[in-house]
Amino acid sequence: MKDQYQDILKSIKKFKRICSKKYRFLPVTKEADLISFENKFNVKLPDDYRWFLLNVANGIVNRNEWDFNFIEKVDFKKFWHKENEFNPAIPFNLDKKVKCYNDENEDDDYPYEIIINEDLEYFTDCTNGQISILETGCGGSDFIVVNGKEYGNIWIDNYSSMAEMFPYYSLKENKKRLNFTDWLLINIENEIQNQNEEKKWWQFWK
Repeated sequence: MKDQYQDILKSIKKFKRICSKKYRFLPVTKEADLISFENKFNVKLPDDYRWFLLNVANGIVNRNEWDFNFIEKVDFKKFWHKENEFNPAIPFNLDKKVKCYNDENEDDDYPYEIIINEDLEYFTDCTNGQISILETGCGGSDFIVVNGKEYGNIWIDNYSSMAEMFPYYSLKENKKRLNFTDWLLINIENEIQNQNEEKKWWQFWK
């Protein structure tokens, strides 16, 4: 087993201990379902995401159905898609952040190259070659690219609220791109920190 998977297991163990009251782990995916999905769309899931699905869970969901999940469940047997939208068989077509407006007065703190494309239909093509792994509210999501130049990287779909889409990055770790393992470990660390801060807050007000 690779070191990166050991890191995931170590972090998951800590996550379960601290966050088990908030989240529950769904059953792992059957490998036959993943193989069927990969054959149907002629793609291969990124190794770390595939390992997670087979060894940890197909989804880490909030025990309160009205709150946000940690990782969404994906139905690989009946994956919903259209011919030209949300289709993993068609390559994801971005390799830089894209937004459909140019507001010189807006303070955009994204530190890398940005493409301005005012054609809203352009964003339709951006739904292909990917799998949504986290709903973030207001129509937004985090997704993993499974087909295209950005293969294996996590991106943020913020089209509905800010008309933009860009790769997940970490200035703290000096990374322009995050793969699933990077994304997962960072989110686990953030959630554990949030839970600890919330616990301290409640203890303070007791």
